[in-house]
Amino acid sequence: MRSKHAYAILLATTLGGVGCHGGEAGPTGLSDGSLGQSADKGQSAALTQLSGSRGLDAASFAPAAKVGDERVYKLNYRGTAEVDLRLLAGAMAKMMGTGDTAANAHAGGSNGAATGALSAASLTPQLTHQRVGHDLSATLHSRVVAVDETGYITAARLQQVAYVVDGATDSRRELLETPFLMTFERTGALRKAEFPKQFPDVLRRSILGLVEPLQVVTGEPGQKSWLTKEREGESVFRTRYEVGATHDGIAELKKTRVDLLSNELTAMKAALPSASHTRIEKSATTIAWSVGERALERMTATERMSTLIGKAPFSTRDGVFTAERVTAPLAALGTTLAEATTALHDPKFARARMYEVDKRYAGKIAGLDARTAVTAFRAATAKMPIEGHGLIKNYARLKPTACVEISRELDTIATDEHVGFGWSALAAAGHIEAQTVLASVIADASFKPDSREKALIAVMDVEMPEPFLLDAVWKIRGALTKTTGLSSMAVSIA
Repeated sequence: MRSKHAYAILLATTLGGVGCHGGEAGPTGLSDGSLGQSADKGQSAALTQLSGSRGLDAASFAPAAKVGDERVYKLNYRGTAEVDLRLLAGAMAKMMGTGDTAANAHAGGSNGAATGALSAASLTPQLTHQRVGHDLSATLHSRVVAVDETGYITAARLQQVAYVVDGATDSRRELLETPFLMTFERTGALRKAEFPKQFPDVLRRSILGLVEPLQVVTGEPGQKSWLTKEREGESVFRTRYEVGATHDGIAELKKTRVDLLSNELTAMKAALPSASHTRIEKSATTIAWSVGERALERMTATERMSTLIGKAPFSTRDGVFTAERVTAPLAALGTTLAEATTALHDPKFARARMYEVDKRYAGKIAGLDARTAVTAFRAATAKMPIEGHGLIKNYARLKPTACVEISRELDTIATDEHVGFGWSALAAAGHIEAQTVLASVIADASFKPDSREKALIAVMDVEMPEPFLLDAVWKIRGALTKTTGLSSMAVSIA
C-alpha cells in the first residue's frame, strides 16, 4: 500500500490491532456436514419463546452455522494514523546511548540500524510528524463449506474493493479480491485465515483489517454480560459484551475493549524503548443481532488508541468501522471445502507476491520519490550493482504507480554504465504496472534508443509476462531493424 513512511505506518496501524492474521493455526479436521443437532434443538426451541431481551443470554449469540449458509456484508473502515517520528528517534537514541534528545537523533547514531534509519527519515521536516488517512470499503461474500463440533469454515472473498490512502486509490483491487478461508470456533472467535501461498502480508493485513472486527464471541450460557479474549492481528484484547434490548427479532449487543493484553510491542522489545505502552482511549461497538438466524445483521465500531513513549504519544490511531448485511448475488466461491481449498492454489493469484517488499529494503526506500529512488540506485550500483537492483525492484513493488516516473528518471541516465540494472529491476518487480511501463517504453520513440533497448532486453527478466507485453514486443519486432541506435542483440531478443 502507498505510504509516506513504511515503518511508521506499520507501527501506527498494527500496534492498535488493525488486521494481520486471524489467530494461531489450530487443527481443522472439518468435513462437509451440519452442526450436531442434539445441542441445537434445545437452543432453537428456547429461542422461539423469546420476547424482548429478558430471555437472552450469551448462548443466544452463539452463531448457528450450517453448510451452504451464504451472507454478504457491506463493510467500511475510515480512519487516520498519526506518528511522531522525532519523539521515537529521540527515545531510541537515548535508550541506545547515542544521545538523549530528538535533536541528537537527527544527527544519526552509529549504534543500531533502527536508530540510524529513523534518524535519516527525520532529517526531512515533513517526515517528523506523519498523518495518514485510510478509507477502505468493500462487500464481503461468504459461504459456509464445513462444520463440525469444534466450529466451522467459510469460503470468502471481498468484492467492489475501494482502498484510498491519503487521497490516492490503490491499484491492486484484483489482489484484494483474492478468495480466502476463515476457520471459526463454535464461540464465534476467528481461529485462523488462509490465503494463497506467498500472498503479500500487507494485503493480508488490509483484508483481515475488514474481516476480523466482525467477530462476535459468545460467553457461558446464562450470562447477560461476559468477558472474552479476542485477537485481531497481533493484538489480543480483553473484551466485554453486554446484552441490550430486543426489537422485532433484532437484539442489541454492546461490545467494549477493556484492556490490551498483548500486541506487536510484545514481539518488538528491541525495536522500541522499554517505556513504550499502548492504551485504549475509546472503544464502543454496537451490534444488531438476528435472534432467529443467530447471525450478525449490522455493526458500528468506533475506536481510538495511542502508543506512548513515557507519557508522550508516539502514535495514535482512530477510526470508524461499519458492517451491514445486504442482499446481493454471491461472488464465485467454492461450495465444498475441497473446492474452496483448490481456489487458493489458482495460478493467477501467484501474481500477488509481486507486490511483496523485501524487509531488508523497506527502511531504505521509505519516504523516497522516484527521483531520489533513482539517485539512491546510482549510489548503490556504483558499489554493488545487485543492491541497486534490489532497491529499484522493491521501490517499484512498494509504489507500483511510480513505475512511469522511474522509467523517465532512468531515461535521463540512459548512458550510465549501470542503468541496465534499473530496467532489469523494473522487470523483476513483475507486476502489471511494471510490465505496462516496459511495453510503453520499447514502443515510445520519445525515449532514448539506449533506454528502449535496455527495456527490451529487460523483458527477459519478467517472470510472468502478460499477453499485452508479448504483443508489444511482437509489434515492434519488425520495426527494430529500421530503428537506428538499436543493437543486434535487441533485435535478436525480440
